[in-house]
Amino acid sequence: MTMFRALAPSLTVWAANPRALRVVLLDKDGQAQDLTGRTATLSIRRSAMLEPRVTVDSVISTDGYAWLFLLTAAQCDMLYADGQFYSISYDVIETRAGGSLRWTGRIDAQPASELPGGGAAPVLVDLPVAELISETDTVLISERGAAGFGVEQRLKDLGRIDEATPAAMDNYIRGLGEDAAAPYAATALDARDTALIAAGRSVDATQQAEAAAQAALLGSNIYADASAGAAATPDGEEFVAYGPEGSYATRYLMVSGAPVAQDSYPNRSALDAQAQAVQRVEQPKSPDRPMHSLESATMVVADIYEDGVDFPGLNINAEPRPYDPYEAGLSGFFTKSGFWPIAFDRKGWWLPGGARMETGPKGVQIIQRDGSIVLGGPDVPVAPIDITPICGGDLALVSDRPLPLHIPSLFKVRSDAEPAIVTIASRQTLPAKNTLVSAAGGTVMLDPARVGPATTLSIRLKGQRTTYLTRTMLSRVKQVPVSGSPVINLHSPGDSITARQLAFYLKLLLESWGFVVNFIGTMNGDGATSGTGPLGEGREGWAFQDWLGIEQDSDWTNVVPVGGEAAYLALPNADKLRWHPALNPDLNAGSQCPIVTVGGVQYRFDFAFYLSRFGYALPTDDMATGPKLNCIVVNLGMNDLLEKDPATSLAQVIAGYGYLLDEYRRVAPTAKIVVWASNLSNSVGMDAIWSEWAAILAAVGKIVRDRQAAGDPNIRLCSAWLHQSPEPGGWNFTASAVDAVTGFSTATWNNDVHPVGIGRDNQFEAVAAAVANFF
Repeated sequence: MTMFRALAPSLTVWAANPRALRVVLLDKDGQAQDLTGRTATLSIRRSAMLEPRVTVDSVISTDGYAWLFLLTAAQCDMLYADGQFYSISYDVIETRAGGSLRWTGRIDAQPASELPGGGAAPVLVDLPVAELISETDTVLISERGAAGFGVEQRLKDLGRIDEATPAAMDNYIRGLGEDAAAPYAATALDARDTALIAAGRSVDATQQAEAAAQAALLGSNIYADASAGAAATPDGEEFVAYGPEGSYATRYLMVSGAPVAQDSYPNRSALDAQAQAVQRVEQPKSPDRPMHSLESATMVVADIYEDGVDFPGLNINAEPRPYDPYEAGLSGFFTKSGFWPIAFDRKGWWLPGGARMETGPKGVQIIQRDGSIVLGGPDVPVAPIDITPICGGDLALVSDRPLPLHIPSLFKVRSDAEPAIVTIASRQTLPAKNTLVSAAGGTVMLDPARVGPATTLSIRLKGQRTTYLTRTMLSRVKQVPVSGSPVINLHSPGDSITARQLAFYLKLLLESWGFVVNFIGTMNGDGATSGTGPLGEGREGWAFQDWLGIEQDSDWTNVVPVGGEAAYLALPNADKLRWHPALNPDLNAGSQCPIVTVGGVQYRFDFAFYLSRFGYALPTDDMATGPKLNCIVVNLGMNDLLEKDPATSLAQVIAGYGYLLDEYRRVAPTAKIVVWASNLSNSVGMDAIWSEWAAILAAVGKIVRDRQAAGDPNIRLCSAWLHQSPEPGGWNFTASAVDAVTGFSTATWNNDVHPVGIGRDNQFEAVAAAVANFF
């Protein structure tokens, strides 16, 4: 053991060396507290995990002013092995008065050290001392110490060990663990023996049938030897003869006049001999011996430990091994030195170096530490995790509220594994009011007071420190309330996500910020079938093919005829849904949308026809009175996804947005257009189609960017899916009865497509902010 002085505030652990940690709690005046009667636990874990790798209970010092935590050489060996691939942290936890106090620090795992100069006897020194000032708002942790006799010398003085050596202390510590487990050993053995008896009584039905057939054969004539049986048995039939040496009966089949051995059966003397050959030997209590051994006259068949079995050449959860070296739900194979090179859980295997082997719909996958996947072996190219972000080029905020940004919704691949580090950087003014935040998951709240005109989004794959993805986005913050009561004449075409209160929320939000809003449409926007609320054109179940009239299905069955406008407007929302209000039989009116045939009549989707037939002024008509459209908020594509295969739905969205945006621009050349899209819930069903939806979102983003690049300054994409949580709080669910003990109930998704409550707040606040920043 090397004598040392710690130079860093972390706890240093050397491989293959026992470690003594002495913890002193200082009060606010810097005086050591008397810890008599108080206990604590040292828990060491991978920093990113909650489950401990090592847990050690405290031993109170002789003077009562320190907790001693004693780590074995094997435990330090395991921590060093972990430290090659993971960051490791330790927690000192005291539980009392119904709560707990916790102090956390970092483990600095080092290889086994040697004494300089040679020849000097190693001495274990009590280093470090972790000084913890116990105040509610201050925890000061420092590591210090000086050379001197260590815990092993005091253990010898107390008569606990015979020699003041690290090896003797290591054995003593391990003995503590065995003593603590002793009360449970008998119960565990009884349970195991009961299980073995039950297992012995369970015989497969096929084996029973086979045994019955063989018993019938054995009950027939048994010949003294194979020659006698062969002489009396024709080809194709079987006989039984004694042998070899009277210990076994052997069954033969006659083939071409010769006996062919099929199987052999032990008699009583053979079974007794075998039972005597392997016996269970009880072991005296010792830290380096099993509880029981199965031994024959020449070898140990197996050693049985409390937590596992050690067969020749294969060790399953058995000593020698680190104490508690695996998280809950994991098992593993260990080397003789106690290292844990392979472990497995329900999903697959952990392999040396931190990789995983899993099986799934795509077969066997080897997932490396950096997240890359190798399928089928080393000759298959590595496929890195796709961390391509999906987001619009703008951020829109209003001054009266933060903007949530949900990190997992940035990526084409949805996973709880959090494969990348996302950094958001923005500066508003000098002296600096800035945002610089990094996260691998969860939600980042963007403060409008700390977001400037440019925001940089950087994405780094975990484990990658040389390159990263980066993009500078325009970020706008609208100061509200606005002055001058700007007027917004707004039309909101969309599907059921729009129908379910988009216009209602936009009215509340925009008017609260000082805007005057007039709504243009034929469907009331206060719910799917509501007859009240502001007007819009949210239509349940409609895909692009419905809007353009290309496909006629149960979503709509009729075209509003010329002259039938008043009758159509008198219908309730649920009935209006079945009538198409924007198909014009005049194919030469100017629309360039596809020609469709409905009921033998040809039509085109015609936005100008739609506006004028329902009494709205065309934006290009300078002489017209009444509200002229100056804002379009459109959200489509979800029903294309739900109704079609991935390739078809993606093609429909790309083509559909092309036709609609061209038509809106023909009729309203300078109107502000906000294209937006919603998130999918984190349910099993929505996870299954997330990659398809992500492809549609990426395509919509490109459509908007291409139009901006072509010179259209009045179109923007609102990435509402980034600002709307996919977690259960904003979606419909069905809950079981409340558990009387915990106060919780078990809930399942009820509607994982349409957000509700806070989920709608999230997405519609983002859309309203995008609209507000356009005016």
